[in-house]
Amino acid sequence: MQLWLAFFSDLCLIKQRFGGGRPSGRDGGSGLAAHGLGSRMERTRRRELDGLRGVAALIVLVAHVSNSVKLWDGFLGYGTGKVGVMIFFCLSGYLMGALYLNRKPNSAEVLRYGLHRLSRIAPLYLALVFVSLLCGALFANSIFYNVNSGNLLQHLTFQRGTGVMWTIPVEVQFYACFIALWFVHAWARWAFLVLCAASMPLLWDAAGEAHRIGSTLLAWAPYFLVGLLVSRLPENPAPSRVSNVAWSVVFIGAAASCLVLFPQIALEIGGPDLREDVHMDPWHNPWSYLVVGVLLAATVRSSLAKKLLGNTPMIYAGAISYSVYLLHMPVIIALKRATPLAQHPELFLVAATVLTGLVATASFYLFEDPVRRRLNQLGNHLPAMRPAISRTEAAE
Repeated sequence: MQLWLAFFSDLCLIKQRFGGGRPSGRDGGSGLAAHGLGSRMERTRRRELDGLRGVAALIVLVAHVSNSVKLWDGFLGYGTGKVGVMIFFCLSGYLMGALYLNRKPNSAEVLRYGLHRLSRIAPLYLALVFVSLLCGALFANSIFYNVNSGNLLQHLTFQRGTGVMWTIPVEVQFYACFIALWFVHAWARWAFLVLCAASMPLLWDAAGEAHRIGSTLLAWAPYFLVGLLVSRLPENPAPSRVSNVAWSVVFIGAAASCLVLFPQIALEIGGPDLREDVHMDPWHNPWSYLVVGVLLAATVRSSLAKKLLGNTPMIYAGAISYSVYLLHMPVIIALKRATPLAQHPELFLVAATVLTGLVATASFYLFEDPVRRRLNQLGNHLPAMRPAISRTEAAE
């Protein structure tokens, strides 16, 4: 009962906070935050980014359902989920740039940054690591991830993860490297821009080798860098009607172009040659960098994106998207083993989506959000943190 009261209370709070006018500032973590120029970042929240993050999580979920039960003959599977992860990575880069690059990277800010990033991402990930380890030891066919004594240390030190958890060490590694980029930006913005822009083609050229030798961040870093560069683009705080229409057209075009990154859709549109170009190495395809970057830039400037992605249901989907991402595979496996719904792929998709949403809601309200808030409260008592907290939003 308390869970559902909290759920509906948050929906009401979201509607009150974002129903009209300019929202108050709050960093919603990886993929959930506001952006603007200067201190405007700390006073606003970009609702449409919440929705975009929810869409990214849904893309991953639908792709894994499609692979598991051959939904529509696997039309939305076989690599489609990668598009959702690309959006996640690009969003993370954008949000780190928008949240922190306009602040001076002194010791208090860096400590605050580290605490808030880890409090967002580490608790649920580490809890799932230990649950997977325990269930793997107790049950022959666990529904959780393949964590064992041989790879436990890699998970705990954020070197590498199994299953969908592979993206979390990549995120944490980016968070660590971002500190260096933060200092470069504070020293000279032009040097920061040159470093990010020049690194992308080098990383693209070396991505295959980096992936083979296990340097996970090097393999996926261009998406984070795209997000960082998009966060530095100027933005008109009072765009004209023509500008709104133009960016809405760009948003539609970028969203449509993202569909070409879906291997089976690429096959239908352009035949085997286009599918081969897209699916051969979609992670390290410059077209992927461009499409996801333009989609992100248009999302924060398009009035259409604000309407489609910035409404209350989409904001809520973004809020629980991290739990959706980490927990949807155990739900899919459990549903497939315990029910005959796999014989009816469309019903399976509905059931998996609803059940994942319920599990993610419970995870968010009972664990993810309370633990994050508690860790942040403890951090606020650290002497080095107090000056930074007093100057910025306490709600974060």
